[in-house]
Amino acid sequence: MSVTRVGQLAAALVSAMPGWRILAGPTPFTWAPDRHLRVSVTDGRELRRIVLRHSWSDQAHELERRLYREVLPHVGIRVPDLIACLAVDPSEPQWMVLGDMGSRHLRADKAADREAFLGLLGTLHAKTHDMLTEGRLRVEGLPRFDGQAQLAHWHDLIQNALQTPRFEVEPWMPRLAQAVFRELQRLPLAINHGDTDFSNAVLGMGGVCLVDWERAQIGPPAPDLGRVMAAVEHDGELQAYRQAFVGAGTTHLSPQGMQLWADIALAHHCIRWVCYYLEAHGRGKGPGADWRASYYVPCLAGLRKVRDRRPEWTSSS
Repeated sequence: MSVTRVGQLAAALVSAMPGWRILAGPTPFTWAPDRHLRVSVTDGRELRRIVLRHSWSDQAHELERRLYREVLPHVGIRVPDLIACLAVDPSEPQWMVLGDMGSRHLRADKAADREAFLGLLGTLHAKTHDMLTEGRLRVEGLPRFDGQAQLAHWHDLIQNALQTPRFEVEPWMPRLAQAVFRELQRLPLAINHGDTDFSNAVLGMGGVCLVDWERAQIGPPAPDLGRVMAAVEHDGELQAYRQAFVGAGTTHLSPQGMQLWADIALAHHCIRWVCYYLEAHGRGKGPGADWRASYYVPCLAGLRKVRDRRPEWTSSS
């Protein structure tokens, strides 16, 4: 990010927070440095650390702004405080000024972090499911999960890839995709975060906080679970989600039901990234060998794992 751009942000921030002055920053994050910066400010009595965040689009900014202001405060999970919005360049989305929730993200390779993330998602899904059912959330205009559109697109990508051996897709995979989307329609609706990468779960003094809500939508919980499920090392970890879901809401979820949700979630996650790879190669912009080894091949293995656990989902009869 240019020095001029940082100076514009600093000036807009001071204007939006009368009585406060900048002590340090804005300093770009090491990841997504053009969209996230950290600043320390003071009013002479209190020291605060805040984050400046830039959305992908005007629509994403408005969705996230509305969630922070009108929806998430009623849910009872930890999210950043939305302090202000900054109009730095009229041709771009506004910047958000958010309370800094911490700098340590949960890690996929730590069992305690995986269980903490699953517990947080269980609470989010249970509470918002009940609130949606009872009409206690204002959700007009929030995006909705469109399973049919996804299925049609992903089904075509997999079918076409069957003609190319190097993609290693198999004839049962389109049937698995159809079964997964059929099962998705049977799940309860909740507010999904939409981008449950471990980098979006921040550990602070008050517990785990979910950030970056610009892909949130109303839909079945499984797509939110998929990213975390890909890191889960044994089925016992799933109890963190089930216990939080049952404890926070009124919907029963048995251990068998939890395993079903987990299989749907893992399959959906793996199909998504397999199809991302196939589509990118179709445009001539496919990821390289490292991405294939780190993501594509494990996702193919994940689909085989679900097939073996749910053979009825791939039966041709």
